[in-house]
Amino acid sequence: MKKDPPKAPIVVHREAQPREVQLLREYRAELQELVAEVNGTGKSSFVIEDDEDSVFISELCKFAQARAKEIKDYQEAITKPINAALRVVNSRYLPEHKRWKGFADQLKGMLAAWEEKKAREEEEAARKISEAARAGDYEALHEASKGLMVQTSVVAGVSYQDVWVVDEGKVDLTKVPEKYLALHMPAVNAYIKQAGKNRPKDLPGLPFKAAKRVRVGKR
Repeated sequence: MKKDPPKAPIVVHREAQPREVQLLREYRAELQELVAEVNGTGKSSFVIEDDEDSVFISELCKFAQARAKEIKDYQEAITKPINAALRVVNSRYLPEHKRWKGFADQLKGMLAAWEEKKAREEEEAARKISEAARAGDYEALHEASKGLMVQTSVVAGVSYQDVWVVDEGKVDLTKVPEKYLALHMPAVNAYIKQAGKNRPKDLPGLPFKAAKRVRVGKR
């Protein structure tokens, strides 16, 4: 077992950044060698066979802990002032950002609900037109066709995207496959994405429905 005492930790100074980078590289190489020796894959093997070995490993552990703290202290010497400044900035801007983002999301919900309402009305109008055409009722046909004549207002920067979402009102968690339980949305969304533009096949207890997603650009 190798008995060479580890080198004392080298103090890292913030003023010499190129040297700091080199020191971190040296530390990494040193650590890789030590780990290999502890794992029995290096030039020598660190094993505990007696109390003397135990003392050596104890000293090595203290050295490793001191090295870890040294690197952590250096990191915090840089990050603590940054984090303090970030907290000040966040406390000033994040609340307003969240309020405006929440308001925008509320408006998106209103727009999506309106588009979905119009889509339902158009489907109903199409059904009535089909029935009137089969019955030869041209007056009813003309009346029903009015439901298809409404044009969607266009605003630059605001668009509507057809998407599939979970029909939450019909979810039966007793039938949902285990990997989708607790509605693990990343998994559900990945499943929906696999269908592309097609309607995804309903999962047991997890039906899907068409919905509108509002996208707002910078124009």
